[in-house]
Amino acid sequence: MIINIFKKKKNDMEKAPDTQASASAYVPKKTAGPTASQPVSAARTQNTPDTQDTPETMPVEKAERKHGKRAGKAEKNQADPLAAADPGVRFWPVSRAVGIDVSDATIKAAEIRRTRNGFVIEAHNSIGLPEGTIFQGEIRNEKVFKELLIKLFTEATPRPINNKYVLVSLPETLIYLHSFEFPGTMTEKNISAALPFEVERELPISLKNMYWDATFHLSRDRKVHHAIFATAPKKIVDAYVSVFSQARLRPVAFELDAPSLIRCLVEKKEEPVAILEIGSWSSKISIVERGMGHGFINVSVGGYHLTQLIAEALGTDKKQAEVIKIEQGMLGSEPKIRGILEKNAALLAQELINFSASHEQHTGRPVQEFYLAGGASKLKGLREYLEKATGRPVVHGDPFKATALVFSDKYSDEQKRSVADSAPSFISVIGLGIRGTRRDMAESGLNLLPLAVKKRYLEWPRHLMLNAAAFVSFVFLAVLFGLSSGWIGSLILERNILQYQTELQNESAFIRDLRQVSRMTLSTNAMLEQLAAFTAKREPYDAYLEKTVGLLGNGVRLTALTAEKADTKAPAAAVIKGIATDRETVIALADTFKKADFIASVDSPVENLVVPINAPFEIRIIFKRTDAK
Repeated sequence: MIINIFKKKKNDMEKAPDTQASASAYVPKKTAGPTASQPVSAARTQNTPDTQDTPETMPVEKAERKHGKRAGKAEKNQADPLAAADPGVRFWPVSRAVGIDVSDATIKAAEIRRTRNGFVIEAHNSIGLPEGTIFQGEIRNEKVFKELLIKLFTEATPRPINNKYVLVSLPETLIYLHSFEFPGTMTEKNISAALPFEVERELPISLKNMYWDATFHLSRDRKVHHAIFATAPKKIVDAYVSVFSQARLRPVAFELDAPSLIRCLVEKKEEPVAILEIGSWSSKISIVERGMGHGFINVSVGGYHLTQLIAEALGTDKKQAEVIKIEQGMLGSEPKIRGILEKNAALLAQELINFSASHEQHTGRPVQEFYLAGGASKLKGLREYLEKATGRPVVHGDPFKATALVFSDKYSDEQKRSVADSAPSFISVIGLGIRGTRRDMAESGLNLLPLAVKKRYLEWPRHLMLNAAAFVSFVFLAVLFGLSSGWIGSLILERNILQYQTELQNESAFIRDLRQVSRMTLSTNAMLEQLAAFTAKREPYDAYLEKTVGLLGNGVRLTALTAEKADTKAPAAAVIKGIATDRETVIALADTFKKADFIASVDSPVENLVVPINAPFEIRIIFKRTDAK
């Protein structure tokens, strides 16, 4: 997975509190690039329905039998995934929903029900995926994935999951995630209009090939408007929509792990905290304040990665290495294993310290504590090591305490203990399920579903009103038909009078709307002038970052690019992190940087040459001052 780290500080916002020091963009693998386009609006202006689990919900196998006679229609829908995902007309919100977390290794699901006192977990399941079913987030075997989705529902514990409406966390190898800052005087509508231009200027993507969405929040002093932006290739998203539809499931929202973790663990926290989620291939650190994400970075340390290192060090297979990792952890007696785990734990600790310090420096508010999530976060001795290394409290995220979550009565004591022990790996799906029980679940956070699918869940109040109006009209006409002609005539006359009055009111409303449009036009022009002045002060070193990325050759995989802003005492600099095929490629890359005419100096420490093959490296370069030219 390629990860770019962008540091974005507007000149006139460096002293504004509650702003973000840095933000990350999760970059999709080049071989899985998008091929189609349909941007999704990020404006939060519509009410959104909840989903319904009765009478439409039923076991997945039963649903397939019921619809088995519609093979021709199913084949047609496979060619058009948006038609297959069409949930039809929705009238009522629901009190329960299913969260699904998809990764290269597993798929997990949990059905959550909202009550007056909190939430109830009704059923859950986790199934391992055969190698190659999903690779780097891209579905490679749709048939197997569909069959396992059905099995995920029908073999859930303690009962099958009957709810077909799902909220899905997509693999973040597919998704760009970035944070932008705008003047606090701009409205969300104006920011949504300006955001596509800002995105294509800042990120190496074209939105015509992407679905995108954004959420907004103001800083504490209301001077800065934060926009958290996410986008994913349309081709990949449509593939997920198609497979879920073939499995007779109806996706309501596609989002990321980070918002789900925040919702499940620290949504009510006012002061800054950090969440460290350790996944299979990488770890993600999220800075959260007032229940909203303020910064995200990825660290190339993951549970599967650690298993590979242990297998190579001990000369054993990956299954045995996984068992050894789980049983011994950082407390085992084998020096090689402890060395590998402590080295990677030290990297996580340092990133936590650095990212937290950056947030504190930018906002003046220190990060109070760290939360651990993800299956690999249960590694023995890891929590204690991170707590000692960072000097701050480190706790395992517990959704049962943070969200007043309890088990349904159908769970046995043994099943409850099993779920509690593996709770860190289910935090994301629980957070998705909690979102699904909200009335505005389709738009209460980032949602990368195609607009044609998402729109069905945004317009359920209108569908309800139209059908109610139709029913009332039918009753009214039936009554009129049974009355005398004279009474009917008087009613018609009265209706005409009311219609005339309504037309007069509509004309008055049109005049008011015209005046409002005029005022909004003047306001928008003023906002655009502020935005032009705001963005005119961009740093000249952006072009250097693009040139630096262009110097990367074959055999080099970039994992991080961190920019350091220039000031009166020091020029701009950048830190490049990545993995090279061998140490000679690292040496060649450092020489290439030294020859560049826009780079003043290159620092490639000797630690870059320790690993002969698949060598991780970290190179620091200092750009030439633009005012020296």
